[in-house]
Amino acid sequence: MRRGFTLVELLVVIAIIGILIALLLPAVQAAREAARSSQCANNLKQLGVALHSYCNTYGRFPSNHNDYVGGRGNVLVYLLPYLECTQIFKAINFRQSNIWPTRYSGRPLYETKISVLQCPSERVFIGRLSSADTPALWRTDGIRGPFALSNYAPSMGNQYMGNDYATSCTVFTDNILGTIPNVYWITDNGVQYMVIHGNNINPKYISGPFSRLNWSAAIKDIRDGTSNTIALGEVRQSCGAFTRSGWFNQDSLWIATTGPINSPTCPGEKGVPVDNGLSLTNCQSLYAWNMAHAFKSCHPGGVHFTFCDGSVHFVNENIDYETYQCLGDRRDGKGISVP
Repeated sequence: MRRGFTLVELLVVIAIIGILIALLLPAVQAAREAARSSQCANNLKQLGVALHSYCNTYGRFPSNHNDYVGGRGNVLVYLLPYLECTQIFKAINFRQSNIWPTRYSGRPLYETKISVLQCPSERVFIGRLSSADTPALWRTDGIRGPFALSNYAPSMGNQYMGNDYATSCTVFTDNILGTIPNVYWITDNGVQYMVIHGNNINPKYISGPFSRLNWSAAIKDIRDGTSNTIALGEVRQSCGAFTRSGWFNQDSLWIATTGPINSPTCPGEKGVPVDNGLSLTNCQSLYAWNMAHAFKSCHPGGVHFTFCDGSVHFVNENIDYETYQCLGDRRDGKGISVP
């Protein structure tokens, strides 16, 4: 007589297989995330090499050529020739006062995705602005998108990131190291400078290696040591009001260490409302500059950073806040290294 499986035996086998799959799935997902994280770190390593190649040529890091309305590009734009994107760079006419209308392969360049600028763990690769985004639209000639996004941006360090527009978020806004004043404007030798958000070209009032405007550090300006100072880090451009206008926009990449790592402003994630623009006035808003224009990633537990010596480190999101600010600032004098 042939003996087959009973219904009970079949159900037991199915249950065992289900348990094995449930046990293996987290391990498979963890392995995939580890591979994605490794690729992300490799992208940042390439950016670190590109930074130093540029610095060797021009004597300092690239800067954001930004005059708010129009401009001649940002740090990522000037790194293109060192990222095997020479043809894209050659398509840009830098003699124009505003390179925003540049086209590449028949389409606006701001729609072009650059693979080395995108982390494979990211969920959102395209940014769009709404009719309510008046300040950001002003800086994109009224264009709403789509904009190709970047997961990497230069650091302004522990910059004063006061919220001067639409939100009441007052925590984590100040430079806590005493290296720049926490003021909106300052007059220095008869010249008035806007300190807030890195809006000046005077290195006295810039905490990190990059300004929002046309200033960037030379190696000699990084007095705490290149291995102790953050140059670039991971960002999620879809999680900030201005950052959503993409990698090519001259006024989308003013990011500071002032806001904590992975501060929650991403729509629909970690309890943040899907509509967290002008309708939201707390620290989860896209317009909370300190929180939205902070370093964050899709990786669990922290963010990858490229330091000024070109090395790449994963920094835990639970890092001591002052230690994190010391890593962002280029001249605090404390000599704190990566934990």
